[in-house]
Amino acid sequence: MDFKIHIFCGTSYLCKLIRKTFVREPYTFNCTEVTDKLNDKSGKLDYTPDCIIFDKDIAGDFKEEIINKHSDSSIILLPSLNEIEALANSKNVFQISEPFKLSELSEVLKEIYHNKQIEESIN
Repeated sequence: MDFKIHIFCGTSYLCKLIRKTFVREPYTFNCTEVTDKLNDKSGKLDYTPDCIIFDKDIAGDFKEEIINKHSDSSIILLPSLNEIEALANSKNVFQISEPFKLSELSEVLKEIYHNKQIEESIN
């Protein structure tokens, strides 16, 4: 099963770190580095990811736009102390607490991946 994950981050460092950490897992990572000067293409994905990860510095309105476009994707919010309540209460939104730990991200990704496997076996 191809498990596609898209990361929206402020710097490429986070994406590189996550890719390196999960190199042995059955995940395919794509990244978008989001700057203050967003362009129309930064939020457009030509595929539907199974999971979307947002770095803490990504603006709330941008997150909402992406989540609305990809409502079937699971969402992970990296350190999310002050997250938008509407996002935090969604059924497919997972929050990683501060301070950010790769082990916690690993557990959440495993849970999402496992649930996707079950869903695919039923269908």
